[in-house]
Amino acid sequence: MTDYMYIGLTVTGPTDEVTRFREAVRGRNETGAEIIIDFSRLIPIPQEVTDPFTPQIQTDDHQVSYSPSWVERNWGASSNALYTEMLDDKDGMFSVQFDTPWDFPYPIIEKMVSSFPNLVFEGSAFDNLNSEFSWQEGDYAEAFGVDEDDEPAALENAAA
Repeated sequence: MTDYMYIGLTVTGPTDEVTRFREAVRGRNETGAEIIIDFSRLIPIPQEVTDPFTPQIQTDDHQVSYSPSWVERNWGASSNALYTEMLDDKDGMFSVQFDTPWDFPYPIIEKMVSSFPNLVFEGSAFDNLNSEFSWQEGDYAEAFGVDEDDEPAALENAAA
């Protein structure tokens, strides 16, 4: 298993839509500092989830097993975006790079794509095990393992 995924993301399109996207993903951390990409703005943590980051221990017949934390199950990574760096922020373009522990945040990227259909999303990702992939408009579904014929319905269902 990888330790970190290193992700580059570029979003382009009409200036007003890129601005709307930028505002939709911007958040604040526990100390009140602004963060560029806040996964909880895209897929909010329900109030009834008391500790979204800690794996749950389940006991059954004296056996202990660990289930993924809420964020792993719903965001695809074990935390919010880390070490986020703005690469380019201008009219019609928003480009960042960030890390996520353990895995690629497929549900977050799928939510971005489905929530902002007028924008073009391009990106690349690699991990410390030398696995890498890239995607761009029209082939991101392949990166997510969705058949081309099923692309619109599959992505709508994944984002729901």
